[in-house]
Amino acid sequence: MPLRIIFMGTPEFARPTLEFLVSAGHKPELVVCQPDRPQGRRREVIPSPVKATCTDLHLPVLQPERVRCRAFYDELATIDPDLIITAAYGRILSREVLALPKLGCINLHPSLLPRYRGAAPVQHSIINGDTETGVSVLFMTDEVDAGDILAQKRVSLPEDITAGELLNDLAVLGARMVLEVVEAIAAGHAQAYPQDPALVTYAPPLTSSSGHIDWTRSSIEIHNLIRGTQPWPEAVTEFNGKRVIIKSAAVADSKNKYGRPGEVVFRSKRRLLVACGQGLLEVFTLQTAGGRPLSASETAHNYRGGTFTVRVN
Repeated sequence: MPLRIIFMGTPEFARPTLEFLVSAGHKPELVVCQPDRPQGRRREVIPSPVKATCTDLHLPVLQPERVRCRAFYDELATIDPDLIITAAYGRILSREVLALPKLGCINLHPSLLPRYRGAAPVQHSIINGDTETGVSVLFMTDEVDAGDILAQKRVSLPEDITAGELLNDLAVLGARMVLEVVEAIAAGHAQAYPQDPALVTYAPPLTSSSGHIDWTRSSIEIHNLIRGTQPWPEAVTEFNGKRVIIKSAAVADSKNKYGRPGEVVFRSKRRLLVACGQGLLEVFTLQTAGGRPLSASETAHNYRGGTFTVRVN
């Protein structure tokens, strides 16, 4: 008999896993995602990617405001699930819910656990300058991201990839892994191994100030920050008291010193090069408050002879 599955997920990262499950014949009995929220400047209520996928695939959806309550447990209990699968659901489940499915609860996590437990593993991996990352599928326990690992795969990190791009890549890789694990569980030959507590690190959520650029850092560190904070909260600096988002850049030099940190160093009228604590950063795309993203070739002349400074709020 096919497994009775409840799937839980909300953002784009979770969508491929849901689609892979349905395509392989593991259609969930119920999908749980967070309530639709106002988004964008106009604060329009827009369905999450998982909610939209459920609409397209005619899957039943539950969007509870609270998950640590009896009503939520009772709703899930009516399904009598064999397995609960989560992928970036964004809520912590109660011990009672975790104990509900006969075969347990599994989670897709975009890091090489036990490294980067928490909400922002991909972002921290890029910001920290890692050269590889990966995806883990694990059993869920009371402690977040601490369960036994069922499957794990490593991938190399391209030096220019952003957090948003990497999340998309890992979502597809992880979806295939979840499907393999589900089929192994269904066949009764899934194997899991415990995480090494000595190797645990954490990846807390980013905040709106996580992308503030400190120009005394090296060009490599600033480049990693720019990549790791895309698409949110983005890397932010100031120029003449105005907020500027650095959307894309590259390391022009990683070793030498070129001037005061944040100072604009011109080699040509169409390039925007900024001195760092160590090295030189070439800015490709930037955006001022209320404006559209502009290439350096369009706007480099506006920054001639000036200095970028740390954003203070």
